[in-house]
Amino acid sequence: MSSDPSSGLREAIPIVTASVISGIATRIPLHPVDTIKSQVQSFSTPISMLTLLREQKLKNLYSGFGVTCLVSIPGVTLYFSSYEFCKKALYKRFGIPETETNHTINFVSGLFAEAVSCVVWVPGDIMKERLQIQQLKNSNITTRYNGPFAILRDVYQKEGLLRGIYRGYWATLISFGPYSAFYLMFYQMFKDKASQFIGADPSQPSLPLAFCAGGIAGATASLLTAPLDLIKIRLQMQRAAATNSAISASSSTQMNPSTQKYLINYSYKNVSDGLKTVYKEGGVKGLFKGAGARMAFSAPAAAITISLWDTIRNSISNAMHVEVVNSNKHD
Repeated sequence: MSSDPSSGLREAIPIVTASVISGIATRIPLHPVDTIKSQVQSFSTPISMLTLLREQKLKNLYSGFGVTCLVSIPGVTLYFSSYEFCKKALYKRFGIPETETNHTINFVSGLFAEAVSCVVWVPGDIMKERLQIQQLKNSNITTRYNGPFAILRDVYQKEGLLRGIYRGYWATLISFGPYSAFYLMFYQMFKDKASQFIGADPSQPSLPLAFCAGGIAGATASLLTAPLDLIKIRLQMQRAAATNSAISASSSTQMNPSTQKYLINYSYKNVSDGLKTVYKEGGVKGLFKGAGARMAFSAPAAAITISLWDTIRNSISNAMHVEVVNSNKHD
């Protein structure tokens, strides 16, 4: 890591530019899948993706899309920037050449990237997921928000900053920290193996190769960490249900029978308690509820994000390098 400011800027520009483009490009086609995933995992009783799709209009499936894009720009930028920073620091600390792949360093750097970027992702998740869930007709989330910032304002006023907006930080990190660690480790692993097989340079992967490696890595990581994501979403939703319980209790309107099957009727103390409870009630199958929907979102999302990020970053870096070389020749 050079102390030269211009060198630091040359490293930052490709990472930031690639992060912004890849972050937004991923969300446009895949946000409806993410909406269905959140809804499937939120309810304690079985409900199929097709049932939810039939109940909703396309515009409802894009609920929270605006806030997702707004959060994605700083979120993805922080994610990849902190990943690269940690990776370079660890390679330097242990005297390992950066041309060598170290899976442990990639794993740890993925955890670090998630810990840093969760500062943005956690408030974003609260806004996005509540907007997604409130689109369902049959749920006991009685409050309807006009927009994402109304949610943050409501949470902040009722619970405060750390106990409210960032209350889910550790649950999110426990869920997505392992996912990011496995995802980035597997991506590098699969990319290296595929490049080695076809005789290509793993540091300059083609878009199709990066796409395939990213998709496989994302699917594998999302399957391994699906139970953690399930509990994370339910903890967020039970907070919303608890906040609205007074309104529900005082309402004279009786719920119709179809509403009952969508009730959020679980109460977990923490992530560990949630995992134990779900396993006790539904076994391994219960823990992996919504895993298919999660993989359906994570695999293409991971493939699009990492392939665009890696190839765009390399393209900009190479172009900037050529420009610097040509400039030096003229000097």
